[in-house]
Amino acid sequence: MSTLYILKEQLSDRAMDLRLKLRPTDKIDDGSIECFLGLIDARLKHVLSLAQDVELIEAIKEVEMQEPDSEAWLSASYSSVLKNADSIRAEHKDQPRALQYLSGIVTDLFVDFCKFKGRAGEGRHRIPELQQLILTYDFATIVAFFKRES
Repeated sequence: MSTLYILKEQLSDRAMDLRLKLRPTDKIDDGSIECFLGLIDARLKHVLSLAQDVELIEAIKEVEMQEPDSEAWLSASYSSVLKNADSIRAEHKDQPRALQYLSGIVTDLFVDFCKFKGRAGEGRHRIPELQQLILTYDFATIVAFFKRES
């Protein structure tokens, strides 16, 4: 989407310089956004899960110290987070800006999508909403957010 928008702008600017009239069509297959988001879906889920697990480690350790026999009542997922705490922290440390980078990709896609549709101003004020949706990530919700702009 970003490449198409840049190309459209460059062609329009060049045509204006040459005093030519262009009538570009703004047809974008609605499935292209969903397809692109699908390409980064697994990576985004992993990075968000990793960030959540890092936040949970200290809380689980604190509860474990205060409650005897935590193995009996601690859920399997929390137990796994606790057992793999060192590897989770190491992996998260190796990717400090991965979430910011992926969030930026989705945000830039949305801005360029709105520009391509001729609604750049409308899209900019919705960026905080999109960023919040990314933090509470659900693929279908993000796709629906884009489809509202179609």
